[in-house]
Amino acid sequence: MPLVEAYRTQLKVLTALSQWQDAIELAAVIREDLQGNTERFDALYGTNPDLLLARIYTGDAASVLSEIGSLGPTATSGITQLELQLTAGLAAIELGQTDTAMDAVEGSLIQYFEDAQLAEPSGAEGVRDGHVEFFRNAYLDFLVSDPGQNALRDRNLDGEELLFSLATLSPSGTTQKSLVASSARAAAGNPELAELVRQVQDVDLKIGALRDNLAFLQTAPRNEVSPEKLSRIRAQLIDLTSAKEALDEEASQRFPEFSELIDPAQPTLAELRTSLAPDEAMIVMRAAKTHTYIWAFQQGGPIVFARSDFGTAALKRSTQRVRRSLDPGLISQLGDIPDFNIREAHKLYQQLLEPVAGGWQEASRISLVTDSTLGSLPFSLLVTEAVEDRDDATLLFDRYRDVPWLARTHAVSVLPSVGALRVLRSRPDDRPGRKSFAGFADPYFSLDQAEEARQELSPTAARTPLQVASRSGFTDFPISLRSGPQTRSMLSATLALLPCLADTRDEVLAIANALDADPTRDVFLGADANETNVKNASLLDYKVISFATHGLVAGDLDGLTQPALALTSPSVTSNANEDGLLTLGEVLGLRLDADWVVLSACNTGAGDGAGSEAISGLGRAFFYAGTRALLVSHWPVHSAATTELMTDLFTSSVSKPGLGRDEALRQTRLHMIDQAVFRNDDGAAVFSYAHPIFWAPFTLVGDG
Repeated sequence: MPLVEAYRTQLKVLTALSQWQDAIELAAVIREDLQGNTERFDALYGTNPDLLLARIYTGDAASVLSEIGSLGPTATSGITQLELQLTAGLAAIELGQTDTAMDAVEGSLIQYFEDAQLAEPSGAEGVRDGHVEFFRNAYLDFLVSDPGQNALRDRNLDGEELLFSLATLSPSGTTQKSLVASSARAAAGNPELAELVRQVQDVDLKIGALRDNLAFLQTAPRNEVSPEKLSRIRAQLIDLTSAKEALDEEASQRFPEFSELIDPAQPTLAELRTSLAPDEAMIVMRAAKTHTYIWAFQQGGPIVFARSDFGTAALKRSTQRVRRSLDPGLISQLGDIPDFNIREAHKLYQQLLEPVAGGWQEASRISLVTDSTLGSLPFSLLVTEAVEDRDDATLLFDRYRDVPWLARTHAVSVLPSVGALRVLRSRPDDRPGRKSFAGFADPYFSLDQAEEARQELSPTAARTPLQVASRSGFTDFPISLRSGPQTRSMLSATLALLPCLADTRDEVLAIANALDADPTRDVFLGADANETNVKNASLLDYKVISFATHGLVAGDLDGLTQPALALTSPSVTSNANEDGLLTLGEVLGLRLDADWVVLSACNTGAGDGAGSEAISGLGRAFFYAGTRALLVSHWPVHSAATTELMTDLFTSSVSKPGLGRDEALRQTRLHMIDQAVFRNDDGAAVFSYAHPIFWAPFTLVGDG
């Protein structure tokens, strides 16, 4: 059986790469290994979905269609009945048999994706093996390729709604589930129902974690996993599943509204439009291998659809070119900051936003739904007109003040799913009596850092004056961005190797001052920025919560298997119950009622890896815990610029009641572009903050 599974894995990889002829050649090798035993081959691989697809795309579509038709409703190995129907539909598309293909669309497609959303994470139903995305992209191309959508109209199908549902239904919508979870608790009204909902959702999380663990262990070599361990996990799963069924039954009987709270239906286009404010547009993007599908619409007006020729590979190349002008690596002086790639930022605008401009330009706010391909780039820095870079006139980087950024005209927030806005806006109004702010910054990752900080913070410590830059030598002016973890190339990495973040003190204290918080009560710095204080801080009672520290992902430190925020080391706190990490699992256990959670750490806005959603696992966890919005960073930030940005942002949010979070961020960006400068100790302007490296690192995720 190990060889059988190895071959199946190879076939899956070849499907993911669309290397169809290689898959056919691999099938010949498999036949040789089976010594020509056709009956055995058919039993093991006859309905293998990857091999069926390879046959379809190497000229054997007619035979595949005939074979699937002869199978009937009998159980098959390695493929579900819905997958069989969809595979037959793809064969029909290759043969030009539109009616047969439409049978698959009408009878199977949406059901397949709905089943995929609900499937267990063990992969037992074949849902997590890459076929979901393959079917989605193939059928999107098929449906879009009919300009008049005659086939859809002939069957009285709403082509617009079908395309949108197909593009936005996702089996990996964990962020949407987190939003539903927290919003369900908030919207329950009845505290008893809210607590019951939390219990159900917490059990769900434990079940999911156990299933993922079981699936992982089942793929490990047999000599590395004891049968007893597998049996224990299976027994725990049975117990937790029984407990969840009992909780579900109790909740449904006592509270009829429970089901709608816990599992709301996927919103239609019409429902999404009614959830938008009059001045707001929604833009939804779905990147596939060869194209990106884009919708834009407002509360009224047309729903505009376009298909960009930029697929995932082209998008990745383009976004990486822009990112390289924002996050080039080590920067020690001003001359290390690259010119911003204006041309590439405009090209992305032309590919993604310009084709659907009729659906969003009349709005002033944009709620953007995208995926991990585009999740690493704040859209506010896209350039809306073709302009050439030029030289600075008076101050370094001041030439970027005249660039037509999208931030000039529109406030942009990012939604983790199409249903997120409706879910977030179903939450009850702000709970009165909450305190304004809690902040955690400048944790000490070792005893040496704690001692160095003690000396630097001493009243007698001498300050090193800043150098004064001359116009002739400004590129040599020393500058540093916050250092991120550089541990992945190391054989072993511990918390003590993380660089300190002493300048985050200024940032968090500036926010506290802007929000009129009590820094002696609500701000936790240095040794106080530890796990115990986070968990004991009654965070449910704060409107804004900031973590100005490193965001870590699995593999950054020894033994780290999930995203985490780095906090003060237990070697400093002498608390044996801490490990210095606020992990995703611990964030899930927090209880929040926050308007904002600020994650001012390097790269917290990036996805967790290939195929991940557009925001990090930490973001999902904070949504589950109960925040309405996240402010996340995408690259190592300049501390003085970030302090000014945060000060202006939260001063505006207090001084202008009713100003949306997204518009407050837009106005702050414009302040940074048009007015803000870095000054030396003598008060002389050294450089402008108009380069996007200074004003664009943060994205607002959630309800603007």
